[in-house]
Amino acid sequence: MKIITLEEHFQLAEIKKAVAKMLPSFAHGFHLPAYDAPDSQLEDLGADRLHHMDAMGIDVQVLSYPSSGIQGVPAAEAIPTVLLVLRPSQHLIPKPLPPNSNVL
Repeated sequence: MKIITLEEHFQLAEIKKAVAKMLPSFAHGFHLPAYDAPDSQLEDLGADRLHHMDAMGIDVQVLSYPSSGIQGVPAAEAIPTVLLVLRPSQHLIPKPLPPNSNVL
């Protein structure tokens, strides 16, 4: 049986910085009272995340980008900013692993 976790949050430092400039109250990024993961953990989309998945027996994670605060910025400012940040940051979002990988 495969273990699949849903809505595993991640954040991109570039978006966090852009939002913090417009909304200083969001300068500390995404945090929930019940789970306050360090930014480094949320921003890791590589080897450490895979190591933690292996340690917990997780086969697949469905990643979810949490609310970054950008929804509180007027659209006229938010849309150009997000596009400027996302286009150069696309390489940070992981690509599917090759079929011969041990991780799905």
